[in-house]
Amino acid sequence: MTAAPAIDVVVVSYDSGDDLPPLFEHLLPQLRPADTVTIVDNHGADGVAAIVGEIAPQARVLAPGTNTGFAGGTNAGVQAGDAPLVLLLNPDAVPAPGAFDALRAVAAAEPKWGAWQALVTMDGGERINTAGNVAHVLGLGWAGRCGEPVTDAPKERERCATVSGAAMVVRREVWEQLGGFDERFFMYCEDQDLSLRIRLAGWELGIEPAARVDHGYDFGKGSGKWELLERNRWWTVLSTYPARVLWPLLPLLVLFDLALLPVAAAGGWLGPKLRAQTGGHAQPPGDPSAPPDGAGNGGNLTGSVRGGAFDRARLAVPRRRRPRAWGRGGAQRVLGARAATSLSVRSSTSPIACQS
Repeated sequence: MTAAPAIDVVVVSYDSGDDLPPLFEHLLPQLRPADTVTIVDNHGADGVAAIVGEIAPQARVLAPGTNTGFAGGTNAGVQAGDAPLVLLLNPDAVPAPGAFDALRAVAAAEPKWGAWQALVTMDGGERINTAGNVAHVLGLGWAGRCGEPVTDAPKERERCATVSGAAMVVRREVWEQLGGFDERFFMYCEDQDLSLRIRLAGWELGIEPAARVDHGYDFGKGSGKWELLERNRWWTVLSTYPARVLWPLLPLLVLFDLALLPVAAAGGWLGPKLRAQTGGHAQPPGDPSAPPDGAGNGGNLTGSVRGGAFDRARLAVPRRRRPRAWGRGGAQRVLGARAATSLSVRSSTSPIACQS
């Protein structure tokens, strides 16, 4: 009988000290001897190292010294370990009993899956936060079945278009093959970008509903979030889609973006949307030390294009093997029929960009 694979748990913290005690209360009993936990403290002012040292002295705490974002923090945390499976958890996540074993078992049961997620719930487990994220061919992504009663969740494992970084397992071999998250995303949409690259590399994605993780979900986090969502939506499309898929889509992408302007205006996020594409604020939310416009974690669509972020090197690194599925009907086969044909914009506050 093959031994169950070890897991490296990675949690990125930013002002999350109050969330860590309940997380560790439910996380520690589920660890096996070879498992490790790494907390990346992106903001040292809230005493995360002291909190972790008291409640989980076996955990590793990394302090980059600056806010590296969810993408950069996660990459650092993953690099610190060597277990065959990596489990990404949000600091405000609470894994239900048995969640780790259920996620661990998927590695052997679904050998074609490169990454998978737990059933992420909210409101104390009463409603679904995401039962596998949905991806639209225009670059939008949203939390699948968000807000539905948890009784409507899938009963068995199933494949999904993309997976949520709130409670996501990735095979280390896949993570290292693809280079992990693109740190230029800073936060938001990095899980969708990686999910698409995983599928382009020939792996599948899925959800294990037997593993449940409750998440303190809150979509509304200010204009900075909308700016990053819009910037990163375009980055995902421009850097991930193969050229023979991207070029025919460009007219539709432009038309959709124009149609999105009144929706953004009605929802109060027109300014962030325009800044994401034409310049303006480049500072990530909550990071006063962020680099100026067009540099580092910041940047914007127009400035980044002029600066070469989408040049030949950007499109080629990491080098991505394009599966045959990108031929006729390829968008549907890779993203999924539902992903390539559905679009959900229910109101001005609906989640219409990559988020979970």
